[in-house]
Amino acid sequence: MWAYLQGDKALFTKRNIGVLLPLLFFIYGCTLTDESANSKLLLENASSQNTLALDSIININNRWVTTEKTARLAQLHPTDGHIVYGQYSNEKRNNRNNILPDFSYAGFKKGGVALPEYSDLPVVETLFAINDGDNTFQIQQAINNVSALPLNAEGYRGVILLSKGTYNIEKELIVAASGVVIRGEGQGDNGTRLISTATSYRATLLSFKGQGNGVLPSPAKNRRKTAITQQNVPVGSNVVTVTSSEGYSVGDEIAIVRTPNNAWLGKSGINTAKFGWLTKGYALAHERVITAINGNTLTFDIPMVDTIEEQLGGGYVYRINVSKRLNQVGLENLQLQTTYKSNVTNENRGFYGVSFSEVQHSWVRDVTVKYFSHAYNLKYGARFNTLENVALVKPNFRVKGGRHYAFYVEGGSFNLFQRCYGHNVRHTFVTGSRATGPNVFLDCTAEKSKNDSGPHHRWATGTLFDNTQGYQLRVQNRKTSGSGHGWAGAQQLMWNSDHDEYVLQAPPFAMNWAVGITGKISDGQWTHSEATGIIESHGKRVKIRSLYLQQLHDRLGENAVEAVTISQQRKGTIWALLKRWQGDGKLGEYK
Repeated sequence: MWAYLQGDKALFTKRNIGVLLPLLFFIYGCTLTDESANSKLLLENASSQNTLALDSIININNRWVTTEKTARLAQLHPTDGHIVYGQYSNEKRNNRNNILPDFSYAGFKKGGVALPEYSDLPVVETLFAINDGDNTFQIQQAINNVSALPLNAEGYRGVILLSKGTYNIEKELIVAASGVVIRGEGQGDNGTRLISTATSYRATLLSFKGQGNGVLPSPAKNRRKTAITQQNVPVGSNVVTVTSSEGYSVGDEIAIVRTPNNAWLGKSGINTAKFGWLTKGYALAHERVITAINGNTLTFDIPMVDTIEEQLGGGYVYRINVSKRLNQVGLENLQLQTTYKSNVTNENRGFYGVSFSEVQHSWVRDVTVKYFSHAYNLKYGARFNTLENVALVKPNFRVKGGRHYAFYVEGGSFNLFQRCYGHNVRHTFVTGSRATGPNVFLDCTAEKSKNDSGPHHRWATGTLFDNTQGYQLRVQNRKTSGSGHGWAGAQQLMWNSDHDEYVLQAPPFAMNWAVGITGKISDGQWTHSEATGIIESHGKRVKIRSLYLQQLHDRLGENAVEAVTISQQRKGTIWALLKRWQGDGKLGEYK
């Protein structure tokens, strides 16, 4: 049984041996406690959780689910080691038909796929810094030159290598073609440093920009548009019934759109119409791929992260076209800085570090950002991207709204931030308005934070904070904050995280969860009257160390986990490692 734990060894005790005996044939011949191995076979201590009755476990769409009413949200199957999900009801509902989403699809190539090795990508342009001048033209020209090259068989055009040195950049650099990778020669101070010298208002240093349609993905030529007839599509489900499946085929990329009505926004619902929320602004798309069709029921690949209820507006399905998004672009092994380090009132400067818009199956790795207010920004159409070994330190500090977001999913989905570090940041691990997940923050830490992490405003859904550490992690009704932030998020999961303080409120007809968290749980900042979400094992970490990694293993196997992690992650938490590193040089050089 492969469980991603806190380095615990298997515990065979009189109390749990009855549950563990069936495993002996399964694990025979495996090494249980080899500390030098890249991964370990570790058994969950059955005495630390409810023991599941085998006859209560059923398979629903390739996921184990228990019918036991007292079951945990997620625990391991007593014989095969996969997660068994407990069913729950949404706030103000009593139909226990929801289960946790599968977050494992977040990341490059839908999760479990290693980023390409540095040595596997061809360098086709090499630049040297113009030390006393502006480097915008030479870098943008190199980007344009590489963008004109043909894609190779793996979908890459080539790498632009920026040799060690300091590159002053006055204007925004834009990558608008797939397969272009920008690489430096080190993310430390002695490596490659790109410094924004911009004097325009809230300038961006480096943007990767594809084409798309924003909140609702671009429709296919024969889009179809088929109403959902199912009265309730629960969280964790990957099937939906429509008026007709005619015109759809297995393999079609679709958007499942939730279309809330006034009942949802009004007093009997989440009560945000009074903050200016409009139903048309919350028609949100969940991109999926059809895997099977049975009559008028469509089965799709990735379970839902938000509920669709007929009486709250229902929804529809349509075929989408994502061919104009950028694919397989990357930024790696360098440092981004902005000038105006101490003039905190000046916003006519480099404000945003790197941004992805309409970009998928791409990455940022081994990058450190200094002094920017917004470091890493994933905007609408940013899907299936991995950002790893990334840091924001020394932000240009002015503590007011709209500033100092480190790792920010503004509107994207299926994105993985892992092994990330923030120092002195206002909002470190954060999502913005209407960001439909899954999105994942895995094995990340923040020091000396100035404000909270979590969903920031306007109904972000499906975020996993998995082994994050920091100051505050809060999910709440923010009511009139900002421009009327209202309910910041739903289906937000805190897993084995360690923060000083938490807020976990549950919106009507939705849910938020906390499992294995350590730290104080407080009332909401704006209201104390909202319901509390589901909390399990407060003050004590649960034995599945990382839900994301366990879900990835359940879906794709051990090789997928090894492909996307470092050995320290597979042995336990890495917060101490990140604090030693702090974005100074390559993470792999620290022990």
